[in-house]
Amino acid sequence: MRELNDLQKRALERGLDAFDVAQRARRNRRAVTRVLMVALTLGAGITISRGFRAPARRLPEYVQVISEDSQLAAELSLANACERFERTEGRLVVVECSLPRDGSPGW
Repeated sequence: MRELNDLQKRALERGLDAFDVAQRARRNRRAVTRVLMVALTLGAGITISRGFRAPARRLPEYVQVISEDSQLAAELSLANACERFERTEGRLVVVECSLPRDGSPGW
């Protein structure tokens, strides 16, 4: 087999060194690409999951929240006394009420 002279040995070493540098750079780019892909996937997943959440809606001003049992009983008694309801522009309107049979006003 043929022996390499000094000039050929130096050229071979430079080529091997350049190959090692290129290989390291390629590995580093692959690692960075993987990390970025994971980060982008997580970011997209978080963004999409937030988009599917329903925004908190405020109740319309005409809605009254009943917080006590006594108030609920009074409203149910009033509803029982009312005979006719109508919808007007999305609102429920009591048209006709009568006193409950026991004579109490119901509210």
